Amino acid sequence: MIRIPAISLLALLASAGLASAATTVHGVVKSFDKLTHTITLENGHSYRLAKNVSLSDIAASSKVTLTVEHGRVTYVKFEGIGG
Repeated sequence: MIRIPAISLLALLASAGLASAATTVHGVVKSFDKLTHTITLENGHSYRLAKNVSLSDIAASSKVTLTVEHGRVTYVKFEGIGG
């Protein structure tokens, strides 16, 4: 029988979780709040942006692709306004 130390097993599980933690979300911007650094899409879902993500280029009706990691948007790709 192979024995794996508990700490090694935990490290393996943690690294596997980190590798798959990022998700991609596509949508159209409904609104954004510069004070709370939050973006809301037309589908009603809201996302908090990481501090290093700028809201300066964002506008309502912009099509965006968001990269979300650990509950925060880490990257925003703008695909244009309204189409």
